[in-house]
Amino acid sequence: MAVNLNTTEITLRENRLGAVTNFTGSLKDYSAGIHSCSLKKCERCFKQSSNCLATVALHQFIRIKNLAIVYHAPAGCNAVITGEVFRTSWKDSKMTGDYESNLGLYTQFVGTDLSESDTVFGATNKLREIVRRTYELYKPDGIVITTSCVTGIIGEDVESIADELSSELPVPVFSSHCEGFKSNIWANGFDVADHAILKNIVKAPKEKRNVINVRDFHEVGRGQIREALKALGYESQFFYFGSTLEELSHISESAATVCICGTLGTYIGNALEEKYGVPYIASASPNGLRGFEEWYRSVAERLGKSQLAEKYIAEQKALYLPEIEEIKKVLKGKSCIVAAGPGFSLEMARVLQELGLNVIYSISWHSDSRFDNEKAPEYIEHAEAQLSPELTVKISDLQHHELENVLYHYKPDFFVVRHRAVGSIGYKHGCATLFLNNEYSMFGYKNVLKLARDLRDLLINTSFEKNLASHIKSPYTKWWHEQKDTRFIAQ
Repeated sequence: MAVNLNTTEITLRENRLGAVTNFTGSLKDYSAGIHSCSLKKCERCFKQSSNCLATVALHQFIRIKNLAIVYHAPAGCNAVITGEVFRTSWKDSKMTGDYESNLGLYTQFVGTDLSESDTVFGATNKLREIVRRTYELYKPDGIVITTSCVTGIIGEDVESIADELSSELPVPVFSSHCEGFKSNIWANGFDVADHAILKNIVKAPKEKRNVINVRDFHEVGRGQIREALKALGYESQFFYFGSTLEELSHISESAATVCICGTLGTYIGNALEEKYGVPYIASASPNGLRGFEEWYRSVAERLGKSQLAEKYIAEQKALYLPEIEEIKKVLKGKSCIVAAGPGFSLEMARVLQELGLNVIYSISWHSDSRFDNEKAPEYIEHAEAQLSPELTVKISDLQHHELENVLYHYKPDFFVVRHRAVGSIGYKHGCATLFLNNEYSMFGYKNVLKLARDLRDLLINTSFEKNLASHIKSPYTKWWHEQKDTRFIAQ
């Protein structure tokens, strides 16, 4: 990876990592395509849904304490993005019992509401005044100007405005290019946010600290990873949820960087290692029993703490493994389909198989052939070692009609997902559906036990799903159910 922080825009995953949004085949063929970088980018002649990379990028910025976002976009974009990122951030911090603060929303969100006249004649003066007014009203620690499709198309010079106002105002003002039309791989939004933070906020290290960076999605469930790293003698610096700009400016001083998901952490983890010498420990994924042990031992070995790691693992096994083994007897042989982002789908399949389930189908939203260390994603190696080579793997960009067909034909006992809207499809088919929004749901022995209990409880009583399915009339016709789910993918 060659980090270039002199540019304002990233190289997209399609070009940087060989990312694709289409594939259906066996795990054997999928992993072969990954290793040879031969997966083809195919278009769909019909798309039912998708996501916007701007949503993902803004979702990262909005989690930083007292950072104001000025979204240079029309009213429609502002309405959609605001509803999505605020709804999710509020839910993440308020609707669960394991959050670290009562702040709820951490930041201020301001839209410029571009008009037709602004689109024709430009709106730099309007943007300049809105940024100034945002500072006067909220006194944030920093302001990020984020772009939209409209500002990208008309070529609005947001960098010059950001540079000008950063000199004028007593806080950093910087830009972030997250035009949605750039890519239908919305995980690019993670890299867009990381690039802006690396370029404008992170400073060169003055000293090394006894801290490990943890890149994650939410603040829910952090207790387990904090406990595990503390057992090695290290404090945890999480980002971005709940971070301040001051804290982020010092992440170059940490002893190492780890991430709960390789897809999320590939850009910033490898950039911190290349730019500032902070080791990015990406040798394993900390999910499930075997995955956690491999990951924890890798972290400990890198830090010279292997004896402490073995002590912690032994304690965790003694506490949680006996009950896990008992629940596995109940779950053994039940069929399951998983659907999640690329960093989680095959990991979920691997963990559920550890619990005795028969995983018959794995669905991801996109696939990277490489991460930024120029190696194949770590979850591929784990899947090859622990899953059946005949497992069906599907890459589908949140296309509900394709998922509908898969569930219609396979009729699994369980449907395990990481995105709530996808889970609704499982309910309509009468499947016992488990929603794992918390990325720590599979981390360590304690959380694996909780996952096993949740699956067992779902299996005991599926009356809700069955009753709901009996009252649902599918909007899909018999014709569509007779088609292959790849019907609309160009060959």
